[in-house]
Amino acid sequence: MEAGTVVLSNNFHITTNDKEYPEARRFNPERFMNDHVKDVLEGHLGWGSGRRVCIGWNVGWKNMFIVFSRLLYCFEFIEDPVFPLQV
Repeated sequence: MEAGTVVLSNNFHITTNDKEYPEARRFNPERFMNDHVKDVLEGHLGWGSGRRVCIGWNVGWKNMFIVFSRLLYCFEFIEDPVFPLQV
């Protein structure tokens, strides 16, 4: 490629590709519960892809850990007796 060439990835096509994700248009969060569950950049294009991935993803990830840790530390979570969790 020559200098100044702009390359864009088609995230919509990648995430709705049935070869990559079976039944790609169906809401199914379990599809990401695989060997790469700890790798936040694997299969998620919200932060970009390749060498141009967002440099702030690590800050956001660590911030979410702090927020949820503090929620667990500061509050007691109980099941709602009126609307019990249906699993």
